[in-house]
Amino acid sequence: MQRMIRDLRRKVRPNYALPGGQFEAVHRFYTDCTWIIRGFYLVGLIFSYGLIAAISHKDPANADFLWPVAWLDFGGLRHTMVVVPIILFAVNCAVVLRPELRATRALFAVFCLFSSAIDMSFGAVNHGWHIWIWISVMMIFLPGHRGVPGRARKLTALSVMVYIQAMILLFYLMAGSLKLIAGFKSLAAGEMGNFSILGFSSLLADRMVQGSGVTVLGDYFIAHPMVGYPFFLGLILVQALAFPAAFIPRLHRALGLVLIGFHLGTGLLMDIYFSAHVLWLALFLVYSPFRVARGQWRGISRSWFE
Repeated sequence: MQRMIRDLRRKVRPNYALPGGQFEAVHRFYTDCTWIIRGFYLVGLIFSYGLIAAISHKDPANADFLWPVAWLDFGGLRHTMVVVPIILFAVNCAVVLRPELRATRALFAVFCLFSSAIDMSFGAVNHGWHIWIWISVMMIFLPGHRGVPGRARKLTALSVMVYIQAMILLFYLMAGSLKLIAGFKSLAAGEMGNFSILGFSSLLADRMVQGSGVTVLGDYFIAHPMVGYPFFLGLILVQALAFPAAFIPRLHRALGLVLIGFHLGTGLLMDIYFSAHVLWLALFLVYSPFRVARGQWRGISRSWFE
């Protein structure tokens, strides 16, 4: 048993054959990590700017403020709600200029929560904001970067990056687990569900009736249920088993691309486009600092058959 576990760990752990050994690897990972962090806050400028435009066009009288921004109902602050994303944008600019300051990162997380809550206080839920909020919270735990960073500081930053990757994949684990639970409940009740051959087609048809209308590929998959059935089952399994991949660097890039393909499929089939999710998957998984370097794939594929 111990030998089997040892062989499995050898096959899934990354092979960082760099000239300087592990110290050189840590330095390379840390350098990539800093670029990803800066990229996250640069993207935040686009999101925060978009929130200013979105919230400024909404009538405050129609808002049913969620708990993070319930304080806007006191003191006549309801009509000043657009000030919140403006502050977020200003703080975001400060973080882009000085990402090493933990106080600005914490302030960004707070106003990211406030601005997203205001945007979702008008009835529609934007799931893309959920991951954005949680990433911004976890960024608070990054160390400062005053002076030359030591090995301990680099390892702390890389640990936070691993936690962020695990958190992103945890969302997919929850989505896949709920689909599995719903499928088993339908089986137990003898009803058509996620494991039924017609289950995916009925899901697409129900989505169209609810308001998405005709989609690019929806009609085809409804008319040919056997085409979509294996893809839907595969998607459920990928989501349900995605979380452990956060700790297997060899799978980061491949899993990120698969999940991006999943979101592209939901857009073409159901008119549900999770643009923010695609961005986070590309930034933190496809361009993971721990991703396999070019030229290592041949050795990796061979190692599975040793």
